Amino acid sequence: GVPLKDVLARAELKTTARVRVFPDLPWMHDFETMESGKNPTMWLGGSGKFVAGEREGHKVLTKPFLDQGIERSNLYIGTSSMSGYTIQADLLGSLKGRKRPDMGLINGRYILDLMGGHKRLEIRDWEERRLQKTVDFPMEPDVWYTMRLRVDVVSDKARIRGKLWKTGTPEPAAWTIEVDDPLPMRQGSPGLYGYSAADIFYDNVKVMVNPK
Repeated sequence: GVPLKDVLARAELKTTARVRVFPDLPWMHDFETMESGKNPTMWLGGSGKFVAGEREGHKVLTKPFLDQGIERSNLYIGTSSMSGYTIQADLLGSLKGRKRPDMGLINGRYILDLMGGHKRLEIRDWEERRLQKTVDFPMEPDVWYTMRLRVDVVSDKARIRGKLWKTGTPEPAAWTIEVDDPLPMRQGSPGLYGYSAADIFYDNVKVMVNPK
């Protein structure tokens, strides 16, 4: 037989690789340069679930309604080693019949979720539902909201704080929802969350270092 090294030398082998490079914070993504219909492949979890689109004449990121398959997805936009940051975005949920979506942000393995069907805002841990706190917050369909999620890990606990208000209106001084975790998760990627029982739209995603 022919030695393997000779076979490999004659073969026309090709390979491809993708590299993700993340600059220092702060980050700002408004999707204006993305081509409509394309997935955000620069992030993890976007392929086939999140797609660039348009809303009111502006480029946005969408999580379209799915009539079959998995509607609940996370889109990670950073590295799993990140900590000490705040994530903010504008979000809009539409209406599909009587169904409203859930939509939110991820920070350090905690999720802030505006639950349209349940008319509440919830903070929870991302995996075990070990930590969970909710407040009443009815979502109006086809209305933009600005959402902010901040996590601070100090000593033996994490403080998770969320804020939500209608985009374009004055930001409230107080946090909308707060909870402390005595078993803190100290690191995790920022991200976007969506359960698309109806179309969801995201815009103006920001990730910032927590102020002292």
